[in-house]
Amino acid sequence: TLTRNPPSVPTHPASAPLTNLAKNSQEKSPHPLAYYHYLLGQMAETENETEQAVEEYKLALKYDPKSAQLYYQLALAYLRQGKTDQAISIAEESAAADPAFVQARLLMARIYMKLRQTSEAISQFEKVIRIDPQNTDAYISLGMLYAQGNQYEEAIKVFENLLKVKPDLPAAQYYLGRIYTDQELYGKAEGFFQKAIQLDPSFSRAVEALGELYEIQKKEQEAIDLYQGALEANPHNHYIRQKLGNTYFKKGDLTGALKEYQTLSHAEPDNLALHARIGLLYLEQKELDKAMEEFRVVLAADPNNIEVRYYVAAVYEEKEEYPPALKELKEILDIQPSSIDARLYMGRIYEKMEQIEEAIQIIREAVPIEPKDSRIYFYLGLAYIQSQN
Repeated sequence: TLTRNPPSVPTHPASAPLTNLAKNSQEKSPHPLAYYHYLLGQMAETENETEQAVEEYKLALKYDPKSAQLYYQLALAYLRQGKTDQAISIAEESAAADPAFVQARLLMARIYMKLRQTSEAISQFEKVIRIDPQNTDAYISLGMLYAQGNQYEEAIKVFENLLKVKPDLPAAQYYLGRIYTDQELYGKAEGFFQKAIQLDPSFSRAVEALGELYEIQKKEQEAIDLYQGALEANPHNHYIRQKLGNTYFKKGDLTGALKEYQTLSHAEPDNLALHARIGLLYLEQKELDKAMEEFRVVLAADPNNIEVRYYVAAVYEEKEEYPPALKELKEILDIQPSSIDARLYMGRIYEKMEQIEEAIQIIREAVPIEPKDSRIYFYLGLAYIQSQN
């Protein structure tokens, strides 16, 4: 607990982290007791004692009632307590104390965003931009608020105004690209994403957005070239590598996809989804032992993974090892007793083993579980045909 009894404080502190406690710090140094209680408030916050921090900031304001910064700190403390109404009220006091102090208005805007009071948030961001036309955060937040409300023309104007102030800002190009993507104006969107990447080749979000745009338009090769270029610049971007692998897979290049997934798997050996995906690729390529090895890695860590147990059953089926395939499907029924798919799959395996009565019996079990599932009757009919019934 921090003491509130002030020690001897010099009139002008030598090194104060808060130099603008007074409304105009150049004209007047902060009152020593205002500075002292501010420091106690900061210390209380580092110890998560927000109630004490609130009290210290209130005491500091008694000695410096015109400090926009102190009101702002008090508003933040109220916000950390979840007291949004008090936070907004005190932030208004901060803005009134110093109209040029934009941090208070940014705080209010973000609180309004959290409360889904969009018009109030927009109003505060617009005031920030009028006060500080160079404030990038205000432009971006305002533009995205308009875009989220499908007010695309207003959003575009905001980002175009930002580009007038900061023509080489990659983020403005990126957000314009997103807005045009939402409007399905892919040609315009593509140009803005390309400009963002040209300005900052390491801007991974722009690379991802442009790649996804290519994929939407079925331009798989352009997406592949883009992802490969990004990986040359940063080989450790796992998300881009996964996107590259996925694109190879969509294009039907299983070898390319497998190579990228294996590289990822070496970097992320505990990524079970990657092991499952690699196993599926091996299964597609009829490399059954390698597929089984990958699936077993997943089941060792997650024995209740039903999807992967189906894959294991499929490997056994490809190898014409039907009893272990049935064993896997029975494991699925132990985990999910009402599974229709497991019963239908078992019926198919029994048919391949020429055990038609067993096939009929397991498929009939599915009827009371889901009597309107037409697949049940289809496969049951096929089984009866094979039994010559």
